[in-house]
Amino acid sequence: MGGHTVGTPCAVKAIGTQCYINIIGFDAVSGAAGDLEPVTQYTITIVGAQVKHIGGELQHNNNIFGAGVLLSPIADPDFGNTYGNYSSSEVHTECAAQRVLIANLDGVPSPISNRSSVSVYGDHGYHSQDNGGLISVHDSSLADYAGSIHTDNMSLYAPVQRIQPNIVAGPLTHVYYDERGFGTNFVKGLQAVSGGILHFTERPVAILKNANGQTLNTSLNTVIWTEPTFNDDTYRWRTNISSGVFTVPTGGLKNVKVDSVIRINSGATVSLDIFVTPSGSSPIVRSLTMPKATTANVSTFLGDLAAGDKVFAQAKIDSGTAQTNGGALEMMVITASR
Repeated sequence: MGGHTVGTPCAVKAIGTQCYINIIGFDAVSGAAGDLEPVTQYTITIVGAQVKHIGGELQHNNNIFGAGVLLSPIADPDFGNTYGNYSSSEVHTECAAQRVLIANLDGVPSPISNRSSVSVYGDHGYHSQDNGGLISVHDSSLADYAGSIHTDNMSLYAPVQRIQPNIVAGPLTHVYYDERGFGTNFVKGLQAVSGGILHFTERPVAILKNANGQTLNTSLNTVIWTEPTFNDDTYRWRTNISSGVFTVPTGGLKNVKVDSVIRINSGATVSLDIFVTPSGSSPIVRSLTMPKATTANVSTFLGDLAAGDKVFAQAKIDSGTAQTNGGALEMMVITASR
């Protein structure tokens, strides 16, 4: 409890699967190695251990190298090669480098990671850079880190508007992100999380508008939406949209709902349905609508969808040809949670 460090490249180093450390009210202030042999600065280093940091402060503000916290796996023949855990609560943070870096820099083979987590709650303070994520999974851990990242009640300040993500995660990493964000001048919304399997409450994940001028006939035509609309949340899934089709992201989606509407420039009877193509399979109609003259709308519940499933709308008319003409009022909105 209590205490402080000043000017050391590493304030705390915890090594071992059976190493458990609680740091309460400790001021972990690191600095460059000075006249010592060059050492990468990690204010807190965790190698397979369990560290809880409660109150106090963490300062790593004299350079952008290293990280405030380095979380790495340990090679342990008795208990298994495993990543550790880091939990931070109500810590004052001043950091020019990354706040937390998850990395397998030593190339530990086949590390266990699904019981590892990084939890940062109630951080308040300052971050001076916009050169990467504040909490990141390093390239060396992208393929093997299946642990989780948790954030909540963050209140940080950056001197300029950041455009880099708040969190950079690997494809196996579960992210539980407080949608209120990290604080002033940090990226807002779910777009602030790059990669990972992001868990979130129900909201639109895709808003596709404007099929104006598309020719429909008596065969099924995939509706081509020309104006995908992005907000602070939906921008995360911008690359999942192509030619009117939405591809379900890594980790899948839950409780998926789709609402869609189109209009044509004739009195022909038009039908509109929602289709899903499961990954590696054929399209399946997932809605039941009544054909109507001039306009058509559909609302359907798809339930849970797997990563790689494709969602799209198809329309046809009863005779001849017609063109859609509803402009930006024509749309398909996909709502989901995870």
